[in-house]
Order: sequence, then C-alpha cells, then structure tokens
Amino acid sequence: MSMRFFEIAEKQPELDKNVEPQPAAQQQPPQQKPPKQEPLQVVQKPTFATRVELKKLAKDLANSIPQGRFDDLGTSKDKPVEHIRVFGVTKPDLLNAMVSMGYEQADLTPEQTRLSTKYAGNIFSFTDKDNKIYSFVIASKETGAGVSIKEYSPTNLGIAGKKLNRNELITAVKKSIQTKAKDPGLRDALLGLVDIAANKGQGQLSAELNQAIAADRNQLSVDFGEVLAPIALMDDNDVAEFPVGNSPLIDVKVGAQNISVKSLSGSGTSFRSVSDLMDKYEMAMSDDDGEKQKFEILKQFHPKAAGKNKDKIIAAAAKANISEYTKLLEIFGVEKLNSFADLTNAVASAIAENKDYGEFLKKFYPAMTAGNWGKPVGLPADGNYYMGLKKEAPKKEKTAGKRSFDSDPVNSGADILTYVLGVGLLNFITKGADAEGYSKLMTNIVNKADAVIGKIDITTNGGLKITTTPFSDLKFAFQYHAPSHIPGNNLPGFIAILD
Repeated sequence: MSMRFFEIAEKQPELDKNVEPQPAAQQQPPQQKPPKQEPLQVVQKPTFATRVELKKLAKDLANSIPQGRFDDLGTSKDKPVEHIRVFGVTKPDLLNAMVSMGYEQADLTPEQTRLSTKYAGNIFSFTDKDNKIYSFVIASKETGAGVSIKEYSPTNLGIAGKKLNRNELITAVKKSIQTKAKDPGLRDALLGLVDIAANKGQGQLSAELNQAIAADRNQLSVDFGEVLAPIALMDDNDVAEFPVGNSPLIDVKVGAQNISVKSLSGSGTSFRSVSDLMDKYEMAMSDDDGEKQKFEILKQFHPKAAGKNKDKIIAAAAKANISEYTKLLEIFGVEKLNSFADLTNAVASAIAENKDYGEFLKKFYPAMTAGNWGKPVGLPADGNYYMGLKKEAPKKEKTAGKRSFDSDPVNSGADILTYVLGVGLLNFITKGADAEGYSKLMTNIVNKADAVIGKIDITTNGGLKITTTPFSDLKFAFQYHAPSHIPGNNLPGFIAILD
C-alpha cells in the first residue's frame, strides 16, 4: 500500500553481514557482553467506557445540561463502540461540561469515526483520568454558534471551478478566510492551519488557537480538509482544480491526479459516481463468471436502472431473494413485488380493515426477523412499545414511527417495509455467507478508478494528519443508511474501508 505520512522514522544502522568472522586459532575474539534486551513494545488496545459507565455519565450530563437529552447506545454492525447520542446540546456546551467534570478531549479512534456518517463532524471523544475513552455523537446539524456544515468548503470559500497553482491557492484561501471568519480566534486558527498545510503538514497551532477550534475540529476536518489536503500534497509547480458543485467521487484534481478527500471515516458514495467503471466491469465479464449474479444485484443501483430510489431497493432485494423479501411475499400472499407501487398496493390491501400502528408492526414483524440477524431489521425506534413488548413509552415522539404512520398508514407502511428490505439487503451483502465475495466485487470495480484517497484529520493537539492511498490499494464495502420513514432518502452505495 502506498501511503504518505508526515512523520519520518529514523532508520537504525544494521550490522555488516559481509564481514566473515576470524578463525579461533588465529585470533581470540574479546569477551563481549550479551546485547541488552530491549523490552517488547506492547500495543495497548483502547479501553472504551462500558454501557454502565456511559449511563452514569449520561445522567450526570443531564443534570449539568437540563435542556439536553443524552441516550446511551450499544454496539451494532455499523457502530462498533458504545456511545452517548446527544440531542438539543451545542458543541461548546458539551465540551465545557465534559472539561468541567475532569475529562479531556481526545483524537478519534478508528472505531469512533464509524459511529455516524450523517453527523461525522459531530463525533467527539473524551478520556478520563484512567485514559478510558467516552464516545459521543451530537445528532443535530444545528449545534449552536460556531462553524456550520460546509461553511469552509471549497465552494463556500469561492474556489470551486478554479484552477490555481499552490501559491495562488494559498493566497485565495487566506483572503477568503479574512473576509468570511468574523471571530478573531477562529480566523487566526484557520490561517494557522493553512500555514501548517503549506509546510507539508509540519507544525501545530498554539494552545490558544487550538482551543478556538476545539468544538468545531471535526467539522473543519470534513469541509476545510478538502482545501488543506491539496495544499499539503501539492508541489510548487502543480495546479489544483476544484470541481463545481458536489462531485460524487473527486474533490480536487492536482495535476493529473484525482483526489477524493476524506476526513474521519469518510462518507458513503452512490454507485452513480462509478457507473462508467461498472459498465466496463460488466463488459469484461463472461456469462459463466461466478460474480455475475452478485453484480446483477448491485446493478439495480446503476443510474440507468429503472425506477426511483425506493423502486431500486425493492428490485435489488427481489433480485437477491433475501429472506425479508420472501417473507413479505408470504405475508401478502403475492408472487412478486417489482416496485414501490406494487408494495403500496399490497400494504393497502393488507391493512384495509385495521390501520392500527401496533397491529401493522405485529403483522410484518416476521419479515423483520426473517434474516436471523440477531435483532429485527427496520423496526422503528418506538416499535416495541406499540407492539406491547416494552412498558416504557418513548421519551419523545419522533417523526419516524407512529407519528408518520398515522398521517398516512398506507404510504408510511410501505416506507417502513422498504426500509426493512434495504437494511435486510445491507446485512445480506455485508454479513451474509458471501459477504467477502461482495466486498471483493465492489473492490474490483471501484479500485479501477484513477484516483487516490487523501485522508486528513485535524488532531486534538492542533496538527494535521494526512495520508494518501491509491484506490487500487483500498477495500470497499456496501453501505445503506436512511431514516425508516424516508427509505429512499439515500440510495445504497459503497464506502472505502479506512484504517
């Protein structure tokens, strides 16, 4: 794997293996002390707070910030560590509360970066006096004063669509920051980060400037990172070109090199961005190719495939013949479902005499558990309560679930079941018997892209950590995430597996 690190390790001298030892009869070697045994370097795995510890901390935070909500959550396939989901709290308020209780903000671990793609800029890590790690996700795009999403992206800095050499880029970015950043501390910190990038990633912010971006560090890594990465990677004779709008795969072109800039865990990308690679891959496949059946499932998400997002999810589930899909056919008493319209009609008939939300969930619960994934897939958060399986009512009514269902039982019911199929398909591809085969297939398709991933993070000490990896050296996996009441909000796609 080709990686570029802004760290240089000193190479230790080696013994000259070409020198032959002198015979004992001719020369008596001097007595030498045995070489000093260096202690083995043991890599300590991070120790994350337990669910019990998170529950206690959540209670303490609720007392400290009464207007907020703090939900302690367990692990899952996509969320490898237990964490606290935060609602109604600003980033500065969370940071101040944790510091006042004796915790220190820390760099994110690889596990923590996977806690959210939607709120990637709102993932936070803190350690206690024993270096135990506590993980947080602020589940809101409106997180109070500070840096907003995309505020310091190439588009909002006015450089999208432009071709700039390294010096021109640095000058343009600094000029835009001077105009855009009203807070002196934030302005100087951003200018300092540009200087660090211009110095090939060497150096770090002063303690004062580092504190000025403490609450917005992750969001700046995501958006401002798209500007910092090319500055750090460019040579003086290179020219950078930023695409206009939201390019699905390439964030910047430096010379002849296409770069996809990812911060933290990166985010998923739809198959639309590699449709040309899918076409080339399909043309090279033979009729008896063992991957053809798997490819046909992924092909349902190609831009040329018929239907809208929800239609494509249903078509892919049908093509894969996943357990959730076959169980739905059994419940409905139909032979096939080809589209969201088919599913809507089937739901209308199934609930014609009883449109109670709890009864709807009970009726289709067997489809949610048909895949035997350890828990029901696609069940709304309030589902167990309204099915009578949980005594405690939801703390707060959400749009998804009963509220959405009651407003339009037929269409909302079809949305829930589409989401069931989407999550079922996700599990089938990423956790099923041939999960490795699907990952290999997507890797074989995507790593033909002539691009590199530039991974950048602003560290908690105010420095920059930047690496580059060619697509050809990466592994890719299937991804799907969407709210249960709007399952077509995001079309399934792929995500790079970053260390």
